[in-house]
Amino acid sequence: MPDGRADPGQPRRAAIRLSLSGRHDGPGPFGPRGAAAPHGMGIPHADFGPRGLRPEWTPIEQTAIGKRIPLAAGRV
Repeated sequence: MPDGRADPGQPRRAAIRLSLSGRHDGPGPFGPRGAAAPHGMGIPHADFGPRGLRPEWTPIEQTAIGKRIPLAAGRV
C-alpha cells in the first residue's frame, strides 16, 4: 500500500507539491507566442483503492501563469 494519509472511513490518499518552469513558445490559452518564462505550481492529489489508483486531480495556478506571461512580454 502506498504511503500517504489514512483516516478511518476514508481511502488512503496523498498529495504532492510540484513546481514547473517553462517557456511560452506557442499559441494557446495564454495568448500569442512570447519570450516569457513563466513559473507555476500545482498540487496533485490521489486516492488509492483496493486495486490501486482511483481518482487523481491536479490543481494548477493558471491565474498566476496567465498573469506572468503578459507581464514578461510587456503587454500589461
